[in-house]
Amino acid sequence: MARRISIAVTLIALLLFPAAAGAVFTLELNQTAMDFGDMDSGASGSYRDDIPHQGLEVLCTTDQGNPWWLRIRNEQPLTHISNPSATIPNTNLKWYGVSTSDPNNTSLVTLREDFTVEKTVYTAPAVETQTTITMKFELTVPPVIQSGAYTSNIVFTLTE
Repeated sequence: MARRISIAVTLIALLLFPAAAGAVFTLELNQTAMDFGDMDSGASGSYRDDIPHQGLEVLCTTDQGNPWWLRIRNEQPLTHISNPSATIPNTNLKWYGVSTSDPNNTSLVTLREDFTVEKTVYTAPAVETQTTITMKFELTVPPVIQSGAYTSNIVFTLTE
């Protein structure tokens, strides 16, 4: 028997840079949450890809003239909101890059990567001052899991 679960992810943006008066250094997300909706455990309805359908847009801007990079991590596995011992492993939640506004930069990771460790999504040279990166996510629900709502925080870090 399939169990119904609901998945929601909060998105967080962090900036790491040496402070400079008047510096432009920003990281913007076109949305602050993703909802995978209701899913079923087991074979039917346990897999969802192409989330969000229009893509998560990450806008990175700097005027410092330094190389920079965007990293991604999940603070914890997807966790049941009323039973913290019930989780969906980070290996079941994956991310991948779809496109970038700089077609000359081929550093965007387009293969599906899981959240077992923090990873670099994109690396830019000093001359690249503003780039929009479009990303998507996929999730596979384990066959045996507690019904209910699960949540986690995905963190993007922009560093130069």
